[in-house]
Amino acid sequence: MKQSELIVATLIALSLGSACSDDDKLGTDIPLAPPYTLPERGESEAGDRVIDFFEKYSSFLLYNFTQEDFQWETVSSGLKYEAVYGDSQYLGDMLEFLDEIWLDFYSDKFKQEKFPFKIFLMDSIAQRPKWEGQPTTYHRALARETAVAIAGMNGDLKQMTAKNKKLCKDAVNVAFVTFLLNQNKLDIPAEFYAVSDYTKFASYSQLQIEPDILRSYGYLPNVEGELSISEWSPYGTISEWATGTWSMDPKNDIKSFLLNMVMHGNDFPVFENYPSNGVKYADRFTWNYYLQKNADGSYKWPLIKKKLDILENYFKDKYQVDLAVIGNKTY
Repeated sequence: MKQSELIVATLIALSLGSACSDDDKLGTDIPLAPPYTLPERGESEAGDRVIDFFEKYSSFLLYNFTQEDFQWETVSSGLKYEAVYGDSQYLGDMLEFLDEIWLDFYSDKFKQEKFPFKIFLMDSIAQRPKWEGQPTTYHRALARETAVAIAGMNGDLKQMTAKNKKLCKDAVNVAFVTFLLNQNKLDIPAEFYAVSDYTKFASYSQLQIEPDILRSYGYLPNVEGELSISEWSPYGTISEWATGTWSMDPKNDIKSFLLNMVMHGNDFPVFENYPSNGVKYADRFTWNYYLQKNADGSYKWPLIKKKLDILENYFKDKYQVDLAVIGNKTY
């Protein structure tokens, strides 16, 4: 569908809508579709895939867009993001890459129901510094209000290391899950929220709680910092520590679980040779660590195991999505 066809379709919709009185209107008005264009069918194999993707999932794969549109999607965060445009000659490689690290993990039904209206594809996602002297931070992927942005559309795709491909897989799926949660597109089973006592540490307010105590009540760490990349922090950061008010928020609880599930496998090392209380830092952010057993065979942190099982089974049954496959995927 070309831009002209989109405009015609919009005009038809408007003319039909004008035939109804105000009393006949149901719900809120639907905003006009922005003038995104699709490639001409037959121009290229990659272009045809973009058309097929839109027709199947009602989602635009945007690689030719305005900076203003991308920044409009990020203004509410208060941060200054800028798209570094990708080279369209790598579009085909980018689509194959997305199949491998993202699209193939989700069923067609799930993609049809849950995918964002816009998926920005670009070379890099730059977060510009707020203050002079700070470096630019680059993101592999980003969740926005109605969109997901994904970096990497450049010549490095063909020579990407296994480690970087895994990190890209993590970042894209984290951005996607974050988008789904922000847009309330996921049904979370009530039994998940019934496992932990969200009032247990309410009196702690902003005081930090020892990590193993949080684990005993079924809470996982926030791993979003693991995705940060900058000159000052080339590998990102994770903190096992959290305040009582942060961890006990049900929204943070479900987000921490889902992000851990799509990022981490049973034994994939996050960081190497980073000691923490005698245990390799890498080993403290794997499911083998969270699901370790006592001498009698019981789980050290049974509530984590219970919540994990609830989510794994629910996503398999309701969405035909195996979160463990995503987390364990390496290259």
